[in-house]
Amino acid sequence: DIVILDMNLPGIDGLQLLREIEQSSKNPQVIIISGYVTGDERKALKKDPVIEVFTKPVDMNQLRKVVNHALRAVTV
Repeated sequence: DIVILDMNLPGIDGLQLLREIEQSSKNPQVIIISGYVTGDERKALKKDPVIEVFTKPVDMNQLRKVVNHALRAVTV
C-alpha cells in the first residue's frame, strides 16, 4: 500500500492515523505532507513506514519521483 498522509486532518491526529496504518497494513509506503515540519519532527517521522516528508506547498515533480519509487517498492 502507498499512503499520502496530511498530518493536519479534521477530527483525527495525523500521528495517530499513521500508527493505525502501520498496524493495519503490511509494509505500507507512507508519504507525509504537512504545512510545517521542524527538523526534529522530520527526523522522528522519517522511520519505517515513512519514506518521505514534504512541507506545503509540495513540489509535484519531487512528489512524483517519491511515488514512483514507492510503486516500484510495493510491486517487487
